[in-house]
Amino acid sequence: MIGGMPLGPFHVLIAVEMAVLVWVFGYFYQKGKRVLGGVLFVVGNTFLASLPFLFIIGTGFYIGMIPSLCIGSLLNTILAILLAPSLSTYFAKRLHV
Repeated sequence: MIGGMPLGPFHVLIAVEMAVLVWVFGYFYQKGKRVLGGVLFVVGNTFLASLPFLFIIGTGFYIGMIPSLCIGSLLNTILAILLAPSLSTYFAKRLHV
């Protein structure tokens, strides 16, 4: 638990938040609303998922995390939107062969 989750209980919270955000992205992606799903993921990961740290660690830490979380979320979302169709096709073929 300590080796894989250096923030301890905070990492469990982060894992739950990520699961919810990925589910929201996937839901809208499957409905054909890829951009909306991406925007919700980026906003959720940048501002909402980091909110507990605002109260636990402080305003400076929260504000300091926002740029890196926004850039990382944006890059991950763009990659997900671009690669999801290819990965879906690849795994569909692999499972039926």
